[in-house]
Amino acid sequence: MKTQRKSRLSPEENARRLNLYYQGYSTMQMAKILGLNYKTIKGWLLARGLKANIKDANPRNCRRGTDEFDFTPGETIKLGTVYGQGVAKKVKWRWGKVLEVYPRFAVIQLQNYRVTVSQWDLKDGKYLIKRRRAG
Repeated sequence: MKTQRKSRLSPEENARRLNLYYQGYSTMQMAKILGLNYKTIKGWLLARGLKANIKDANPRNCRRGTDEFDFTPGETIKLGTVYGQGVAKKVKWRWGKVLEVYPRFAVIQLQNYRVTVSQWDLKDGKYLIKRRRAG
């Protein structure tokens, strides 16, 4: 039978870590905030039987915005696909209909196929979007 060792953490420090954990911070984020090594946080979580919060499976999400898209399903938009590099960069525009909108990406039906457009694709300049003007 495994004996439980007494925690060396003060109740305040334990409460602070639990508070960060329940707010949804990842192991790395908690370690940065608390000024600790992430392995210390992993060990602390493991000792309490808690699973690590995985906020962003894709690290690209961390450095780009995660604002929600401001268009709705059924809306018609013009999607521009950017290709080429430097001076030879060109944009091919196609009309499409928004099928589904999620917090970090949208599915757009073009004439012959569907495209999944994420926020980081827009910020990287891979795709451009124009709305159909009302009038």
